[in-house]
Amino acid sequence: MDDATLARLGHLSRILLKDEEQAALLQDLRTILRFVDEIKSVPTKDVEPLAHPLDTVQALRNDSVIDDIERDKYQQVASQTVDGFYVVPKVIDS
Repeated sequence: MDDATLARLGHLSRILLKDEEQAALLQDLRTILRFVDEIKSVPTKDVEPLAHPLDTVQALRNDSVIDDIERDKYQQVASQTVDGFYVVPKVIDS
């Protein structure tokens, strides 16, 4: 990683960096790339890929139909409900 590469990345990503920011970012990127090289140097030829580092099984409950969900009981602690539905602030502008 050098100044020219960082300048090109900044241009492509439309990020304007001050000189002191550029120097710090360049050092951070070099450190990250060294870590990547170190990880790539680990021999993994005979290692099986893992989905999770722990050999455990997810404990799941049986999927069964429930006749009554006690909506009124659960909605007593809600700040606002209308016709059995929870009222929440609008989070998407149209």
